[in-house]
Amino acid sequence: MLALSACAGSTPTLTPDAATPRPTASPTPSAEPVDPLTTVTVLVARPDALELRDATGTVVATLGYLSAPSEAVAALTTVFGVAPVDQPVEGGNHLPPRTWHPDVGAGWEELVAIPELRQNPSGCSEPYLEYVEESRAAVGGPGTVKISVEFRPSEDSATIASVDAPVPVYENGCA
Repeated sequence: MLALSACAGSTPTLTPDAATPRPTASPTPSAEPVDPLTTVTVLVARPDALELRDATGTVVATLGYLSAPSEAVAALTTVFGVAPVDQPVEGGNHLPPRTWHPDVGAGWEELVAIPELRQNPSGCSEPYLEYVEESRAAVGGPGTVKISVEFRPSEDSATIASVDAPVPVYENGCA
């Protein structure tokens, strides 16, 4: 015997089956990856490398002075958002030919007020903040040489015109 029962006046509720499409939650868009170089707010010139730091002081990248120049130019172009202005400089008996990037723009008075600023005793180069000692053995010479980051003033001494590195520090006369 088969018995069926129903409630009068009720509306049946449909239950979707597996074939019925169901709404899905849209995926939350993931944040675009941020290039760490775009977070750089401070450049720290060390005797052997340029440190790129974010606002918390964390080193984002280090550009060694003896590494590929194209990598440094690419990194700094990202940091500044513009390509550098290149000015070739002929070499001489003190320095090899190089490319100068003018218009650093920071205040010269602010630089010379830094207590750690050192003047080269021989007067052969500009002031520097710190140095590293490099062995001369790699070039067949005895002893060590101090290598620094050198700051040069603008003609009116109002701003820093250039930052050069690596630059030897000659304490007993010019080389």
